[in-house]
Amino acid sequence: MRKNAKKRRRTERKGDNREEKPKGVQLSHRSLLAAMAGLYVQWVPPPNRFQFGVHDVYFSFLSLAHIYEHLMQTFTMYVGGRIGIYSGEVSKLLSDIKILQPTIVSLVPRLLNKFHDHIHAEISKKNVLVRTLFAHAKEMKLRMLHKGIQRYDTIWDKLVFKQIHNQFGGRLRMLTTGGAPVTPAVMDFTRIAYGCPLIEGYGQTECGAAATLNLPFDCTSGHVGGPAPWAQVCPKSCLV
Repeated sequence: MRKNAKKRRRTERKGDNREEKPKGVQLSHRSLLAAMAGLYVQWVPPPNRFQFGVHDVYFSFLSLAHIYEHLMQTFTMYVGGRIGIYSGEVSKLLSDIKILQPTIVSLVPRLLNKFHDHIHAEISKKNVLVRTLFAHAKEMKLRMLHKGIQRYDTIWDKLVFKQIHNQFGGRLRMLTTGGAPVTPAVMDFTRIAYGCPLIEGYGQTECGAAATLNLPFDCTSGHVGGPAPWAQVCPKSCLV
């Protein structure tokens, strides 16, 4: 098994940029196993202690042709979790999530932005009391976040943000994102409003999905974390 893991190849698919067509990339099973084990090493042992197991459910709607989705599904199976597949209609995405009640969801930045804008647009339609309560709850939770505190049992969670958490099934424990930039404002709001940490990664297919990753309880924004355990990163000056 170990010998085969080194030699066998798996073809994944990627898109380089808008000027080039997507092309196939060959990855060894060993590289996928290294990435999967790297996620476990970075998230589970101290100091993070983010435990995964049979109670976890991953919501799958991204294409398996992309390494991002492939890695998240493989990791879920590695920890003994379950995988739920969406209905196939993007318009029913939130409905599918609410029915499945997942604990782990991977969202692309475009959807994070869409949810962020939709929530604020809906709040703007409410009466002045609701708008004031939402604004104050958001301000108080952001203050905590900027002090390095991520808690989801505060009075503001119970009064305001619990409704957002319930829209995702009420069991959400982790959100991941990658593939495009996420503004600090959207990152911060997602971390305080959805009832769980948000992890952002940066990378490409050739390096096993991610070259860098945030830690689960990182409260800062405007960066994509440090090097992933299975990746090598070579800094290069932007002035060169």
